[in-house]
Amino acid sequence: MAHAERIIFDTDMGTDVDDCLALALILSSPEVQLEGVTCVYGDVDLRARMTLKLLRLQGHPQVPITVGAR
Repeated sequence: MAHAERIIFDTDMGTDVDDCLALALILSSPEVQLEGVTCVYGDVDLRARMTLKLLRLQGHPQVPITVGAR
């Protein structure tokens, strides 16, 4: 079996539903291993909290989240 592709997901979570759906797809795909998430644009602290909530709901609270450029 091939190794999963390791990725970092860069997001502006909360602006539209697209990043939420992308994160759900990433977490359900055996082909990828989510190594971390970066949250950018605007209220990055709020975006990080929303991302953490989604990660917890999907059973992946250990994935690191980093806030980036506002």
